[in-house]
Amino acid sequence: MLRTWVLFLLLIPSVVGRSDDSHRSVLLATEIEYVAVYLQNGEVEFSQQHLDIIKEHFADQVAIIRYYQGIINYQQEKFESAAGHFEQLLIKALLPESDPEIYEYLLHIYCRLARFDDATALLARLRQRFEVLPDWGQDLLLVLGQSMHEHAGGDPEKRQLRNRAMGILIEFADARPNHGHAAWVKYLEAEQQFEWLEAELAKLAQFDQDITEADLAPHLHRIARLYERIENAYPDTTYALNAELRFMYLHELIDELPDNSAP
Repeated sequence: MLRTWVLFLLLIPSVVGRSDDSHRSVLLATEIEYVAVYLQNGEVEFSQQHLDIIKEHFADQVAIIRYYQGIINYQQEKFESAAGHFEQLLIKALLPESDPEIYEYLLHIYCRLARFDDATALLARLRQRFEVLPDWGQDLLLVLGQSMHEHAGGDPEKRQLRNRAMGILIEFADARPNHGHAAWVKYLEAEQQFEWLEAELAKLAQFDQDITEADLAPHLHRIARLYERIENAYPDTTYALNAELRFMYLHELIDELPDNSAP
């Protein structure tokens, strides 16, 4: 994100090459540089002043104007406005779709605004372009999944959103098992299953039923395997240590089952 100098380097030669007026070319290149440098330094007001000069004297440079106006609005936390500029860049193909930066800005904006359907549609657009999402596309999956999970929190009315988040996060972890967040995702998956199991066990105790009567034995084995995989895949982590404790507890329950009720 905020790699303004990259686009600056890409745009300057093409803009200069199209111009018949060397003075105007130099002026445009200079103003773009001012916009980019001020943005990098966090001086948004000055950046906007120089972008306004571009708007006044180079109104035909729509891609440059929308790109930098989108970044300025983003830094000012005017997210709806920023989204509009970046969306137009994609819709009108004003910049190469191979550039991940627009996708990154848009997805972060959608997550900030809790526009998760739009974020999901954006990723669907990426899937149409790539048979397998590139690493930067997978990173966007992680951002979306984390944002949805945080937004859902523990609100029972947002359970569907939390389940969607979990599906996205699992997809990410399966694609990037060696990523630093993969262990967290796998542990989160197991913990959600464990929380469900605890709630079911509490119901059994309330109605004086046993595990086999409620057909929970297969779930005990399944959730135990989730924790076992975390221990094996991510040793020497706190997740593995916590998973070991959960695994031991679940196997205490499994050992009490008739014939261990193997699945």
